[in-house]
Amino acid sequence: MTAPASLMGVGMPAEQANRVGTDVSSKTGATTALATATPITRNYTILTTSGGQTAFVLPASAIGATFEVFNTSSTTALLFPQSGETIDNGSSSASVNVAQNKSRRFTKITATGWASLLGA
Repeated sequence: MTAPASLMGVGMPAEQANRVGTDVSSKTGATTALATATPITRNYTILTTSGGQTAFVLPASAIGATFEVFNTSSTTALLFPQSGETIDNGSSSASVNVAQNKSRRFTKITATGWASLLGA
């Protein structure tokens, strides 16, 4: 897959490049609260928890945006939507779990709602 920056370098508009390009990053969580959760900034992110459950937060995104995470740690990661948003029609601002060695894909389906697909 091609990184969004490379696609923009050949003239593709930024919004389109970010939707079709692949950009991988690695993030380490530090807390368990939404307010201080580690932000997800790329569409593919490898999560690392530190000494127990730690939290990550999805970015403010347009409808149709998709982010996939993979937790390589031995403890469960907590993944939050933005404040006031939901994941899988759950409670507002509530996290969902991403177990060790599991992936989860998140797609923004409404202005304040995300749908997720848990990997095997």
